[in-house]
Amino acid sequence: MSRVKIEEYAAATGYRLNDVPGAALVAPNMFAACFTVMYGARLLREDAELGGSGPVVHAGQDYDFHRRVASGDVVDCSPYVVDIVDRGRHTYLTLAIECVDAASGAPVVTSRQTIVYLNAAAVVEEDAK
Repeated sequence: MSRVKIEEYAAATGYRLNDVPGAALVAPNMFAACFTVMYGARLLREDAELGGSGPVVHAGQDYDFHRRVASGDVVDCSPYVVDIVDRGRHTYLTLAIECVDAASGAPVVTSRQTIVYLNAAAVVEEDAK
C-alpha cells in the first residue's frame, strides 16, 4: 500500500490519520474498497462467461476485516464467483475477493460484492426459445 494513496483517500473522505513519524501509516478500513473493487471489476471484464456487458447495478458490498492495512503492505487478492442467481428478469452475481499478506499468506480482508445484470435472465430465456 502506498502512503500517498492512503493520504489521498483520507483527504477525500475526511478521515483523520494518526501519522506517527517513522512508522507505517495505517489506513482506514474502507480503504480496502480501493483495491478489492478493482479485482472484482477485472474479473467481470475478463471473463466472457460472466457476460460483463449490458446494464448493471452494484447491489451490495460487505467486508470481513482480518487486520488493518498500512503503508508498505503488499497484498495478493484473488476474486472468485460465489453465486449466480436469476430473480425474475435480473441475474444476481456475487463475487468474493480474498486478500492476503503477500509475505505471510495471512488473511487481510475478504470482500463480497453483488452485481445485478438488469434484464439478463429475460435475455437468456428468449435465447433458449
